[in-house]
Amino acid sequence: KQLFDNLYYSDEHFFQTIYDENLYLKDNVKEKQIQLNIPQKQVLLYRRKLLDEKRKLYLYDDLIKKYKIFQQYQSNIFEKFREWDYKQIALRCAREGHLKGLRLVLERAIPSILLIDLLSILNEICETVPLTEYEDLIPKFSLIEQKEFDRKENDWSDEFISSNEETKEEINRSLFIDWYKKKILSFESFGLIENALQLCKHALDIENFNEFFSFYNNLYLELLLNKTSDKDLTFEQIRNMSEEDI
Repeated sequence: KQLFDNLYYSDEHFFQTIYDENLYLKDNVKEKQIQLNIPQKQVLLYRRKLLDEKRKLYLYDDLIKKYKIFQQYQSNIFEKFREWDYKQIALRCAREGHLKGLRLVLERAIPSILLIDLLSILNEICETVPLTEYEDLIPKFSLIEQKEFDRKENDWSDEFISSNEETKEEINRSLFIDWYKKKILSFESFGLIENALQLCKHALDIENFNEFFSFYNNLYLELLLNKTSDKDLTFEQIRNMSEEDI
């Protein structure tokens, strides 16, 4: 860590050189955006790579010490860890049920993990894990317009990263609807009706996805009937039942 800290501050004079040159150009050239020369771009690439390596090292260290996800530091494991992107790290945490570690990865990831990837990551959490433990991680479609998609490094190099290099994504409503349907039916297929009901209620109350009214009613009916019936009825069977059958 000390080595990274030393390297972190070692190229400050490069920043000053780039900053001074751009300041001069902005004062003397009317173009809105100044193109960096090749040496300056190389400095920025080096800087961004260094920041990523440092962040990965600190993340790996915290996952070991705080959450015991990995055993004590092993160079061969860390070499693999360095090669993973943040989505891959988050997927591993989700699959193994390390929700605290997953939260840490989501907090540290730069650029931020895309919403579409976050939905696929949450799919990897075992159905037997209570939804209450990660319900707050479900991205809200209703807040997409307000969400800042790309977390910054809070470093001087941010100033020279143009907006077209930032991560953008297009999310539509149908993507969220499909995710909720698949996750709800996955809970139901494992017999975890209460989890399915809770997620259905989340879709209705938080997102106002009215498509899930019938889902909720049928799931609630399934819960009641299975408590009073000798047969284990499925969601699909209940959907196809007439009022007389019920």
